[in-house]
Amino acid sequence: MKRFFDAELEGFRTQLMLMGEKSIEQVRSALQALVTHDAALAEQVIVKDDEIDLLEIAIDEEAMRY
Repeated sequence: MKRFFDAELEGFRTQLMLMGEKSIEQVRSALQALVTHDAALAEQVIVKDDEIDLLEIAIDEEAMRY
C-alpha cells in the first residue's frame, strides 16, 4: 500500500511541476508579447492558458482525493 501511495504522490508532484513549468513559460511569453507588441504571441498565450487551467483542475481533483 505504501508503494502505491508513494507512486501516486510522485505522479501528483510531477503534475505540479509540469503546471509550474508551463506557467513560467506562459509568463515569459506574455511579457515578450507585451514588450514586442506581438498580438499573435499574445493570442497563443491566451489559448495555452486553457491547458494550464485544465491541469489545475486535474491537480485540484487529485488533491481532494488524497
